[in-house]
Amino acid sequence: MLSQKRFIGYGMTGGMAAIIDLGLFLVFVGLDMAVPLAATASFLVAAIFNFTSSSLLVFKTPVTGKRFLRFLSVASIGLAINVGVTWLVYEALDHPAASKAIGIGIAFVFNYIAHSLLVFRPAAGEEPR
Repeated sequence: MLSQKRFIGYGMTGGMAAIIDLGLFLVFVGLDMAVPLAATASFLVAAIFNFTSSSLLVFKTPVTGKRFLRFLSVASIGLAINVGVTWLVYEALDHPAASKAIGIGIAFVFNYIAHSLLVFRPAAGEEPR
């Protein structure tokens, strides 16, 4: 499941999700939302996009409720990494965009590995693609 082709595809869909995440984060912060709450809300919207696009375009697996629940379980760890890093870097640099970009980058690496191994592997009875 860990292949260069999939990593590039996941990078592309993840990149689009990162743009969604960062853009919404900046909108929310601009609306005076607290940084941890803004980071959480933007991440969750981006996660829904990332699950759907990764399922259909990268891993070519069915979009199922069971897989989505596994995705959310893994994504919650990615969320903690994303928000925690964003908050720590923000406290050190006082620069929201740079903080969020670093949080996204670190969470991306974790998410790719965990999603590849735990979420998008073929389920019992599914053919690998």
